[in-house]
Amino acid sequence: MTARPRAAQTWRRPHLPVLLAVAASALLAGALPAQAAAATQTRAARAVAPTAAALPDRSIALLQRIVRRRVDAKRSTGIVAGMVFPDGSTRVVAYGDAGHGRRLSSTSLLEIGSITKTFTATLLADMVQRGEVTLSEPVANLLPAGVSVPSRGARQITLEDLATHRSGLPRDAANLKPKDPSNPYAGYGVDDMYAFLANYKLPRAPGSRYEYSNLGVGLLGQALAARAGTRYEDLVRERILLPLGMTSTTITVPPSASGDVASGHDWAGRLVPPAGLGAIAGAGALRSSITDMLRFAAANLDAGGDELRQAMATARAPRRTTDRPPEQIGLNWHIDRLAGHQITWHNGATNGFYSFIGLDTARRTAIVVLSNSRREAVDDIGFHMLDAGFALSPAPKQPTEIRLPAAVLQRCVGVYDLPGPDVTVARAPWGLRASIPGQPTVRLYAQSPTRFFLKVIDAEVAFTLGRHGRVSSLMLRQEGQKIRAVKVR
Repeated sequence: MTARPRAAQTWRRPHLPVLLAVAASALLAGALPAQAAAATQTRAARAVAPTAAALPDRSIALLQRIVRRRVDAKRSTGIVAGMVFPDGSTRVVAYGDAGHGRRLSSTSLLEIGSITKTFTATLLADMVQRGEVTLSEPVANLLPAGVSVPSRGARQITLEDLATHRSGLPRDAANLKPKDPSNPYAGYGVDDMYAFLANYKLPRAPGSRYEYSNLGVGLLGQALAARAGTRYEDLVRERILLPLGMTSTTITVPPSASGDVASGHDWAGRLVPPAGLGAIAGAGALRSSITDMLRFAAANLDAGGDELRQAMATARAPRRTTDRPPEQIGLNWHIDRLAGHQITWHNGATNGFYSFIGLDTARRTAIVVLSNSRREAVDDIGFHMLDAGFALSPAPKQPTEIRLPAAVLQRCVGVYDLPGPDVTVARAPWGLRASIPGQPTVRLYAQSPTRFFLKVIDAEVAFTLGRHGRVSSLMLRQEGQKIRAVKVR
């Protein structure tokens, strides 16, 4: 699930990398608010230009060209995108392979990853509006008796803390032990989540600092469903999907819709299994069609007075700053200003999909972009269509592989302390390999004596030399995010 690229990606603050695309952090890379389409572009560099959505016919022609070029260049397997215009009309562009010889269409079902968080935010605002919960209520009040939630002094984690990523909880739980490394959350149950919470110590007081957390929003979804006395999926269907006529959006795909399910593809273009989010469904488990997502976007642009749209407006209202000021966050929605106007957005990513939704409520224009490939994020497309001054991202360039002497490779061998499980770097006949317990081994390709890149995901590992030329740590870079790991043996 991702959340903000600042220039396109995610979700932007990229997801917590793990040396594998199958890692839980990559699974929900999607909406890291820092992943917004602004991630690679500074505000100063953005030109003040008119929105690309000024004219529907012109905008859709442009969107179609962008989508076709990206897919034809194999930067994505397939993309389906759509826009809502000020007159309420919608247009859709679909191009590419849905898997197994099918083409993507307006009815194709794709994983939307962390965009699911905006549905969870809408549920929270709706329940506040109905008097069922309050934003300042501790999440522990909504959970079953005996469930222990960490606190810091007298400060407990509130529902608003969870929805503004200020709970103090980490991005992902450390007690994941997936049977299928390519689907790490599939077997992660509510009992596993509660066990993690019971043993976790908050590093800071809730509310004190922004830190994007899939776990936190997953907990919020569980808590709201518990208060309503139902399942998260059923609560979303009752409160949001049915009222908006979103008939194809779901977590559990019925047999009648199985033919519409698009297949996901990893960074290398290989098929990946459908994501299972287990207990953290509220952070990224929904699948949807572009038709349904445009209904959701249009409802968020609607200034009508019904209760659901009032709840949507409450969820979108700016509340706090993120770790990239002046960017703000509402209830899970991220808010930036491009060319002097406000864009409310979220992105998402699972092992085989990228997604983006952007709203320009003042101009009553919205865009949704869904891709069934983890090859490249689509945030830049969304931001560009809302603001022509926001540049599209260039095609990624893969480094050139070189051969290194055995002694140079050997100094990189060891165990490194990454957040969560350690990563082990070892020798292989062709060079170096890296592994994390419970996940498949990945190959590291040398581009210099200290820098290596991966091909299964867009990531780089740089080794740091200490005294006497010995490697002391490594730096993992993935989609703009950096994580340092000290060599422990």
